[in-house]
Amino acid sequence: MAWIEVHDADEAVRQGMSGSPTLLLDGADPFATEGLQAGLSCRLYRHADGTTEGAPATADLHRVLTESGVLP
Repeated sequence: MAWIEVHDADEAVRQGMSGSPTLLLDGADPFATEGLQAGLSCRLYRHADGTTEGAPATADLHRVLTESGVLP
C-alpha cells in the first residue's frame, strides 16, 4: 500500500485521481462512476441508501478490499 500526495491537477490526471479522497486498487478506482473526471476537488461517495459522504461506506470499502484480495 502506498499513500500518494497529489499537488496539482496535472498530477491528479496522471494518477487517475477522481477527487479527494481517491482509493486506487491495482491502479483502478473501484468506486469510479461514469462521467467522473480527474481532479483535486472534494469527492462525494454515494451510499446504497442514496446519501452521500466524503468517504465510501464501510460495507462498500470492505467489499472492494475483499474482492481485490487485500482482505481475506
